[in-house]
Amino acid sequence: MSPIMAFDDLDEALDLANDSKYGLSVYLFSNDAKTVQRFVEGCNFGELYINKIGPEQLNGHHTDYRLTGILGDDGTHGFEKYSRRRTTYTSWRQETAADLMPFAG
Repeated sequence: MSPIMAFDDLDEALDLANDSKYGLSVYLFSNDAKTVQRFVEGCNFGELYINKIGPEQLNGHHTDYRLTGILGDDGTHGFEKYSRRRTTYTSWRQETAADLMPFAG
């Protein structure tokens, strides 16, 4: 499965994203708050990046779903492994994804 796939609508995008044996991180770029909310509620991934790219924040819980990562057993959150926390990072800035690269040369 390619990390970037074309889709016709949000429901198809969610179906494509959730039909994966992996579930560490997913990215959505949208300026529509309702689309963002539907995606956050319908996406079955551990880390959601909305209008931004990683890396995860130091104060965020690094988690995952399905066959990725260490099931959130890191740090002080390890005992909450089965609560299935999710972290969503959102930016409403107008920069393109390339402008957001933290290590741009």
